Amino acid sequence: MPFGLSGEAPNFQRAIDIILKPVIGRFVLVYMDGVIITSPSFKDHLDHLSQVFTLLRDAGLTLNKEKCHFARDKLKYLGLIISKEGIETDNKRKLGQLRK
Repeated sequence: MPFGLSGEAPNFQRAIDIILKPVIGRFVLVYMDGVIITSPSFKDHLDHLSQVFTLLRDAGLTLNKEKCHFARDKLKYLGLIISKEGIETDNKRKLGQLRK
């Protein structure tokens, strides 16, 4: 979603929070148009994906397949690296900030 109009980002955040309310906090984290689905197993992940896809489809939303990543063990999100080992800072980002 392009955020050219003032107020569009908060409106989208509110809408996605309402749409995904049944799964947020259970296995979904959302910030703006970023949706993270956490699962203890691949089988659970497939079930969780199905639930999220159903909620999004029922709301008339579509996904950009170029921006989707599935079944990842590690991901970068908001300047952090999140994995099953925990959360750490992205050292590349930290180095970039130090050079300024």
